[in-house]
Amino acid sequence: MVQFARNTGNAELKEYWEYALKALNILQHDGMSDEEDVEEDITVDGVATKRLVRIVKILGYRHESFRGLFEIIDATRGLEDLIFNQSGRSRIPRKRVNIVDLREPPKDLPKSVFRQEYLNQLSEFDIEELRISEQDFEIRE
Repeated sequence: MVQFARNTGNAELKEYWEYALKALNILQHDGMSDEEDVEEDITVDGVATKRLVRIVKILGYRHESFRGLFEIIDATRGLEDLIFNQSGRSRIPRKRVNIVDLREPPKDLPKSVFRQEYLNQLSEFDIEELRISEQDFEIRE
């Protein structure tokens, strides 16, 4: 998407996707929401059936702005066919739920990545254990 924005000369879009890419690089795999594949009941043309969906939980420690960012990233995958040639199997739909995952955060994340409420409830020792990075990362809401 960054390359697409560059090619189209859209500076605002380029800046947005560069931010998204930076966020993904900072959070890495361990900073992503937990996902769980479940079957849900649906009705197609009056026939009850099941479909596989990926449940996406809220990370209790992570700044709330990431949820919106990742919703946009996920929605963009649906637009990719208009921009890029895609092949392979279709992806499993994601369903965001208001279930909070209380797992421990990865080490060395910038302070801005955390919910302030999460940091406020930690002891001094717990904060030291996080090894909060001095890296500058400005959250965009």
